[in-house]
Amino acid sequence: MNVNDTFTCTLGSDALSKVKYSRSSNTLKSFGVAFSEVTNTTIYTTTISFHNKNQFPISDLIVKDVIPTCEDKRVNVVLRKPAGLADARGTEWVAIGKEGLKVRWKKVVDGKGDEKEGTFEWRWKIGSGAQIKLDAEWDVNAPGDIAWVEMI
Repeated sequence: MNVNDTFTCTLGSDALSKVKYSRSSNTLKSFGVAFSEVTNTTIYTTTISFHNKNQFPISDLIVKDVIPTCEDKRVNVVLRKPAGLADARGTEWVAIGKEGLKVRWKKVVDGKGDEKEGTFEWRWKIGSGAQIKLDAEWDVNAPGDIAWVEMI
């Protein structure tokens, strides 16, 4: 490294940064009528709360989350929140709601070199003593005969 170069380094946990993650789900069943399939829709909601109790702002907070993906074409995942992320192209940052809050898709490459979708990240500058809630919501629509299990 040269003088005045910058680099990123994680120094360990920060006892004054508090993170809370909660997830809930609700499954709605539709009963088929003649010539239609029984389907289940499970609505997932997550909330990530972050509280910066430090005496200084955190200038580049990045929080990652994931929605499920499925290779079975009969299963459909529909992203509801964060608004605007579903329409984002590539890994471009999309400004949403709160001042300065951005979100984008993050492409993940697995050990086989395959690109996996579903991971996204939030980015924000959070002031000293400030709090933020990051909400995500998606539906999983599947035929009633599929036992949908989400691996966390």
